[in-house]
Amino acid sequence: ERLLATGAPPLTEFQLLVDGVDLAQYHPDLAMLNIRRRVLDPILLDNAAAAGADVALRTRVVGLLHDERRVTGVRIEDPEGRHSEIRARVVIGADGRNSTIGRLVGARRYNVTANERAGAVGYYEGVEPHGVFHLYILGSTYFIGSSCDNGLFMASAYYNKADHRRFREPNGFEERLATCPPFASLLKGATMTGPPVFASRWQGFFREAAGPGWALVGDAGHFKDPAPGQGIADAVRQAERLAESVCYGIDTHSLGDQLARWWRWRDHDAAEMYWWAREYGRAGLQSPVIVEMFRRLAANPRTLRAAHAVAFHETRPFRIFSPVRASAAAARLLARGGTPRGKVVADLVTLSTRDFQRRWRTHRPIYEEGPGRDAQEEPEQVLQRGVES
Repeated sequence: ERLLATGAPPLTEFQLLVDGVDLAQYHPDLAMLNIRRRVLDPILLDNAAAAGADVALRTRVVGLLHDERRVTGVRIEDPEGRHSEIRARVVIGADGRNSTIGRLVGARRYNVTANERAGAVGYYEGVEPHGVFHLYILGSTYFIGSSCDNGLFMASAYYNKADHRRFREPNGFEERLATCPPFASLLKGATMTGPPVFASRWQGFFREAAGPGWALVGDAGHFKDPAPGQGIADAVRQAERLAESVCYGIDTHSLGDQLARWWRWRDHDAAEMYWWAREYGRAGLQSPVIVEMFRRLAANPRTLRAAHAVAFHETRPFRIFSPVRASAAAARLLARGGTPRGKVVADLVTLSTRDFQRRWRTHRPIYEEGPGRDAQEEPEQVLQRGVES
């Protein structure tokens, strides 16, 4: 109720256009809400307090407590600089990409990827709230927007990093939005409430997510290309499953095993979406094979609905964008003519190679080097070894 009270309308209509291919659909059963973190976070904090959590704002973790077998709590520092200790059966780090808990337990990252795009977002007044999610891919730029809380409209652009300087020029963001006809129409007469926010550098990664007495959830343990906009939804999804695992582990005296199982579930659940977001975030134009795949999706409402459901974890992305479908799309392009044969073949080879690499790295992850650890050490070894001080 409090989420709806923010004024964010349920987004049930999807206006998607990919290089001229219309992928619009209406999904009353697949509603989304777009709520800014500055509005959402206090609601989450209030709910946590109402559920019995002791809330300590402006307090930071400065160290861990542990015995010879496991993490047993944290040392904290309050706003006045005073230190105290909190004991716990399990310490959960939900503290973002640069996780303090992750650093203190020595959790390594693996399957790290660098961004190829940059992004900008602005909020506008004067756009009538409506339940439509807008995504228009025109050339090499993605234009994304929707109504959000308090009567505002979020407009964003996701573009090649090489174009970042042009977007950051005075009025550059608004001028680029105006090149997208649907956005030019939506924002006519609207006023941006403040300067746009830019992001140009990040890395996607998985991080070792559990060990004796500790776990990492949300961005602390896993971050993917933000293009799909799933960060907070992923965190809630992981937290719900982790809560079940912790409670069951404590009740059955199998907490270590349950944390290990949760980590394996996290990786299995997130892997395809991670690599799909990686593909989504690659720089450059959409390949002819990909556009042809979208064209076939648009011709079949049932398959298109399944494609839209990818964002809700109802459909695995590479079930829709599979090598078999890519091969079929390439065959149609070659039969139809108009696209250079060499270009089609090169695109198909590239997509097939990436698919192989994705599958290989999912089962044989590449770990960053860490102090005192072998670069190819497997996750199970971390769980068995215990906490290194």
